[in-house]
Amino acid sequence: MTYKKKLLSAVLAATTVMGLAVPAMAADPTANEIEANADTTIAIFNTTVDPTNVSFEVPLYVTLAAVTNKPDVVVPDNYGITNTSNGGDVPNGIGVTAMSFSKLTGSTFNTTQDSTVASLTDIRLSIGNVLMPVMNAPGTKAVDFTKKDNTGGEVAFITRNKPTKIDAGKTLELPIKGLVQNAARSDENAVAQFKVTYVISALNAAGDPIGAIYAGNDSEAAGLGKWNDMTATWE
Repeated sequence: MTYKKKLLSAVLAATTVMGLAVPAMAADPTANEIEANADTTIAIFNTTVDPTNVSFEVPLYVTLAAVTNKPDVVVPDNYGITNTSNGGDVPNGIGVTAMSFSKLTGSTFNTTQDSTVASLTDIRLSIGNVLMPVMNAPGTKAVDFTKKDNTGGEVAFITRNKPTKIDAGKTLELPIKGLVQNAARSDENAVAQFKVTYVISALNAAGDPIGAIYAGNDSEAAGLGKWNDMTATWE
């Protein structure tokens, strides 16, 4: 998509990770084991669906345009996640179970959740009617699916308290909305600003994620409890 007035662009790089693992541990490690060993966590779950059969497409790059004296950012109208799985392999569809938002090193824009955008380099950004977290330094934050934008739209990722089902061959449309300061701008090339990461899982017949979400380095999510540095014990 090209714009006659592409004055300042923010690029969303969308990446995906599979979320199909329920943490299962044989025993809690001792304090000495924690100090002596690396922190690899192996999680195993039982399922009737082969997670390698889950297939989906997400646009890798999205370019937005901030235009002189216009508060609303120009955005594409065809952004979404498509379930390209075989319907027989993943009969109950897939859903987005989590999402994270990163501000990239070298980015020139910050995100805000304020209705009034105070700075020329701030943007109030939502995807699927969910507000992106406040970011003013490079890093990554989890996205809060309950933090809606102020346009009255429903959160795209959740339906009746469960992940919105994306059937085989269907697309979950994710409207992108951006609000910037109403001000003059100069012509600049597109610069990669943010990255969005989705955790996607196959769903069971009840509409729940199979295997929940990937635990990663989160000890609590991995079933180990919370480590207390003061007492050197698991709580």
